[in-house]
Amino acid sequence: MTKIIAIIKDEKELDKVLANHATVILILNLSGKNLNQKLNVKTKNYYINENKLLNELGEQIRDMSFNWPVNRLEEIKKIAIHDGIPLHYCTCLHFELVLRDIIVYVELIKKVLEKEKPDLTLVINSNDYLSNIIITTLSELRAEHKIVQDSILVKTQNKIKTSSKFFAGRYLKPIVLDNYLKLKYANKTQSITKNKNKKIMFFSYLNLDPQIMMPIIKKLQETNRNFLVFSLALDVQEFFIKNEIPFSTFADYDLSNIKQTINKKKKDLKHIWQVLDEDKKFIYDHINLWPCLRDELYYTIFKHFYEVIRLIEGIKIVIKEEETKVILMGSDVHRFGKAAALMANKIGIESLVIQHGAAGILGFVPVTCTKIAVWGEASKKFLIQNNVPKEKIVVTGATKFDTIVNTKYDKEAILKEFN
Repeated sequence: MTKIIAIIKDEKELDKVLANHATVILILNLSGKNLNQKLNVKTKNYYINENKLLNELGEQIRDMSFNWPVNRLEEIKKIAIHDGIPLHYCTCLHFELVLRDIIVYVELIKKVLEKEKPDLTLVINSNDYLSNIIITTLSELRAEHKIVQDSILVKTQNKIKTSSKFFAGRYLKPIVLDNYLKLKYANKTQSITKNKNKKIMFFSYLNLDPQIMMPIIKKLQETNRNFLVFSLALDVQEFFIKNEIPFSTFADYDLSNIKQTINKKKKDLKHIWQVLDEDKKFIYDHINLWPCLRDELYYTIFKHFYEVIRLIEGIKIVIKEEETKVILMGSDVHRFGKAAALMANKIGIESLVIQHGAAGILGFVPVTCTKIAVWGEASKKFLIQNNVPKEKIVVTGATKFDTIVNTKYDKEAILKEFN
């Protein structure tokens, strides 16, 4: 008897599969929801433990995110750099998250084929991200499979992709204006007077940043130390306005020369993409993931690389104008934090990243700043075990919990509130 299994991404695909092959003996349901059918149904968890898998492959995936094709292809390695900073290095966190997601499904398909040994695998091609991963993996493993095409959906998606530059699940916008705006209702009394010996600068980007920065800011205010808060995201700006903390944004500086710099770099970005698209290789465990990653890499180059160049140029102007000697930030692994830390390293000024949550690989390693302030010995031990030099680590305690210690609570009122 021919052993046929079907991989479905949601319940709607079940009828399409059974309409094509009534003799399916196993359904791999990726939605994880009950199908309420008298069928042999398995879910992802039956074949793999995702957390365990990612722990085992974490170092390999991280290495791939740092050493993707830009490093392999000498022709573009030299131009995928701006002001001495490798562009892909600033985007590696996002790319690592993408790779983790893809590799989980690649390993899942491998386990299913190994355990079930099907004669034929059926897949609904919805022309989406997950369909692409499944079909690419089956093809690369030379597994016998049949694609059930949804022609109407495919036609619609192709039309969107062609007309709207719809890549990697999102619209391609070459300029992200939000990062260069300042809230219009920011008080004039909060305007920043430049060059007042503000040697300490807080770079605030994520919405968690103000929580960990405020205790330090208050301490500096108490001791009459000069400092400057620089804020990108609009919700972070709202926090500082509410707490009457003056801040500046890119809107407070003359960035007119950046456009000319970026226009010169656009040619390099186009060349990087041209070489990658001709090479068409991104290998994981002898499997070419290029079909899965093509749109994501396009997005990375023409959106993320573009944005990193703007950040590098903008941060350079801010640091120079403010004669900054030390910068503090809540994370040095995302694009903004990485670009700021690398620029500080290049200029030769000190930088400090403050632990913003429980220490983990994705949010903290590697440490790009000069120093990292951590909550305690457990965090320090974790970072050392993950190749962070111990001289970079200083134990300070958790600033975000200072509020709990310094606030007087009415115990009876709290007990009553939560019954």
